Amino acid sequence: MKLSLIPLLFLAKIAFAQQTVAEQTDYRATSRHADVLSFCDELVKKSPSVRRIDIGKSGEGRVLPMLVLADPPIATPEEARKSGKLVVLAFANIHAGEVDGKEAVLMLARDIATGSEKTLLKDLVILIVPILNADGNEKIDKANRAEQNGPPDGVGIRANAAGYDLNRDFVKLETPEVRALAGVVNRWDPAIVVDMHTTNGSHHRYTLTYDGPRHPAADPDLIVAVRDKWLPEIGKQIERDTGYKSFFYGNFSADRQAWESYQPIPRFGIQWLALRNRIGLLSESYSYASFKDRVLVGIAYARGILHYAADHADEVRKMLANADKPRDRIALRTKTVSLGERNVLGFVEAEKDGKRVPTKETKDYKLSLMSGVEGTVFVQRPYAYLIPSSFQTAIETLQRQGITVEELSEETEINVQVYKIEKIAKAERLFQKHNLVTLEVVRREETRKLLAGTCVVRTNQRLGTLASYLLEPQSEDGLATWNFFDAGLVEGKDFPVVRLAKEAKLEVKLIAGLKE
Repeated sequence: MKLSLIPLLFLAKIAFAQQTVAEQTDYRATSRHADVLSFCDELVKKSPSVRRIDIGKSGEGRVLPMLVLADPPIATPEEARKSGKLVVLAFANIHAGEVDGKEAVLMLARDIATGSEKTLLKDLVILIVPILNADGNEKIDKANRAEQNGPPDGVGIRANAAGYDLNRDFVKLETPEVRALAGVVNRWDPAIVVDMHTTNGSHHRYTLTYDGPRHPAADPDLIVAVRDKWLPEIGKQIERDTGYKSFFYGNFSADRQAWESYQPIPRFGIQWLALRNRIGLLSESYSYASFKDRVLVGIAYARGILHYAADHADEVRKMLANADKPRDRIALRTKTVSLGERNVLGFVEAEKDGKRVPTKETKDYKLSLMSGVEGTVFVQRPYAYLIPSSFQTAIETLQRQGITVEELSEETEINVQVYKIEKIAKAERLFQKHNLVTLEVVRREETRKLLAGTCVVRTNQRLGTLASYLLEPQSEDGLATWNFFDAGLVEGKDFPVVRLAKEAKLEVKLIAGLKE
């Protein structure tokens, strides 16, 4: 039988194309750390548009690679800024049992570097961190996430080697992996960050669910634009291109009356980025879809975001420039509210062994979309916060966040706002190796003598909103929550951090940055 020329050329192209472990095994297996490094290095050899930069090391000493895709090629944040192009970051495998994103971003990197998607590099500098939780990834076992639909040869574990959930670490920054990622965000300042996950929980008919900025301390225009325009439009494009359906991330409530999401606080990377005035976009491929479908929908989602960013680059720049202005009123505590009723695609359910289980029969549910968030406790942003130098871990964490910290050069007497601690509630059960703290306080004004060396955090800097949120004692997910100020917490006494409400002349010097 004579083969036509077109199929022969197609087969030759497939044979030549660099493949991930998922592709090589027909989606039976996922990449190990060495496979990822090999794929990255081979891509660098094949394309002049690709650079590999190692952003840090895992707790067990594995390098964390990042691919930088640009045309003309670049290797530094300074070169990226000079290019005038938007920087977009995609990272995956923060939970190493959720491996779809790892394979998806490697395949997407290949398509951009050597295929038809290279035109994206006219407008974008693209950063890809494919394996953030490198240590968890190496614990691949068929028993991990057994309820997930493949890959059959197994996946890694959720936590890192020290037992931390990396997607709960964006406030405290105590893991080397998230510190490394925060360093990338600080140095490269990506306009958009894509975080690749796989769902747990509800059975539904969406191959991918998504989320964006929702915390009310973030810029409201940014929240509305991403929620009401970006994500729906990208979702429609995914369905046009692939047939895969997508919707806002969530799960059915127990009574099947609501579609519920996660608490939008900055320990989660997407909301941390929102308080940094940047656009974080969550990808949650559907755990019960096939591994192949999950990888392919992840590629479609990330590709859709890149094309949307390239097509709306000027709009993105204007939106972020406006968001960078620190907000005067900052939400510290929140509540979830409904965004109205939506149709959610699910299945008819039956009861089995006392549990609800889906059947194969489809059903559309009319539910309240519980993705809205409102503030319940607010504070006016002060001119500055003043921190005793003894709280060194807190000060270093602020620096790791990219927040500028200064110190008083001489003793100063000044009028400040002080919080008296009325009540301390500390969780009895450990969460991420911390007993989380909730404080109730009342504020007063007084004149205080502040020692030389007292640290000063001004809030008119770009990350002023984030700084305020982290340092306010009533924040539901600030530094006080995570025990950074425990040594200074006594009921009836004053919270150690004080506020300087209005601009004042201070003799200060910049504290040197951390060397890590």
